[in-house]
Amino acid sequence: MGRRGPIIGDNPATQQSTGQYGKAVSNPYVDPYTPNELSQDPGTRIARRLDLSTAAAVELQQLMLEDLDVELGGIRWWHESMSKARSILIGDYMVAVTDGIPANVLEAALHVRELGLAEERLAERFRVHARAGGPPGTIPTPESPADELPLILIPMHIAGAFRAMATALDCLAAVVVSVVGLRFALIRASWGPVMKDLQRLADSSETEPAGMSRQGEFARQFLRVLDESGPSGWLQWTLDLRNMVVHRARILTAHHVRVRGSGSGLQFPRDVAIGLIETPLALPARPDLSEVDAIRLLGDLSQLLMTEPGAVTTRSALKSTQHLVDGTCLLLATLWKERRADPKLIEQPATIQWPVLTEKSTASFAGYDPRSLPFDPGLFWANQVTKLRFASAFLDDERIALWPGLIRDAQNEDKR
Repeated sequence: MGRRGPIIGDNPATQQSTGQYGKAVSNPYVDPYTPNELSQDPGTRIARRLDLSTAAAVELQQLMLEDLDVELGGIRWWHESMSKARSILIGDYMVAVTDGIPANVLEAALHVRELGLAEERLAERFRVHARAGGPPGTIPTPESPADELPLILIPMHIAGAFRAMATALDCLAAVVVSVVGLRFALIRASWGPVMKDLQRLADSSETEPAGMSRQGEFARQFLRVLDESGPSGWLQWTLDLRNMVVHRARILTAHHVRVRGSGSGLQFPRDVAIGLIETPLALPARPDLSEVDAIRLLGDLSQLLMTEPGAVTTRSALKSTQHLVDGTCLLLATLWKERRADPKLIEQPATIQWPVLTEKSTASFAGYDPRSLPFDPGLFWANQVTKLRFASAFLDDERIALWPGLIRDAQNEDKR
């Protein structure tokens, strides 16, 4: 065996961060029957333990739930402006997609924390190599797949974090479409087209009708929140990275092996404090481009990667996402209350937001082992939100048979 170097503890910052994460999720609830602990769903409780800011989205959803009408169906103050079927379909989807915002923020946060653990495991592998006398500038030989697993887990958790962040943002886009009354199909709403429309409204000087003026006011307020959320371009870069890992070839990334606080590079002094060795991953600077286009347009290979650790980029993008989500949900809550008080303030473009009224299911995929896990809906546990949604959507046994007539009524209205 080679000469062993001094054994120095792990990176204190990482150790503290991962230790706090472990304590946050393992410390028992104060009292299983305390309302503050168990009055919400598991995601809300875990988010609270991790100090994630999701309250604004939860409160916005609560405002919407107050307006679901079990007797009339859908949003109670929409019935004079649209068919009952669309009031149910748009209203229920709006509530459900609002729920997707905190759920995806939590998933992103969990990926970020698991990313920290995987990065620490990889860095420790290099520290062990150095302690065993491995020459500086050499990569330790893996002894088992477990040694190399962090090389897979690190990009996996980065991809998962950005997928979840961008999904939270797409859910937010759908809520903006529904609450602000934008003219997009709700179920396919995404930030690209919505951002263009908000910019158009923000630049508009129209004061009539009043609804358009209020939409413009919201758009200008939203753009201020976006500007405060992070450095210029962070939102588009986040969406581009999600699109890359989900839809396209992944661009080159690179691990640096360095002493914490120094520049990059495998060469470092032999007497370095081994506990300061780290192995950060740099992310692509232009995830919207192919590698060839990125190098060709940026001028040289050195411009291909971000010049900060990927974990820093990922954590910071999550903070920016949270800031944008919180600020936008507060704006949406204010607008929702105004629209509740004055239902004619903004016209809800129902036939555009929900253009297709499906009469029957055409799904053909039954699974790989159908009937191996039969589902009997006669009795199952559901939270209060799900119960209210199902009741206001006429999905109970007594009223589900009304749906063919609701669809026909809506289709007849479309023909007028």
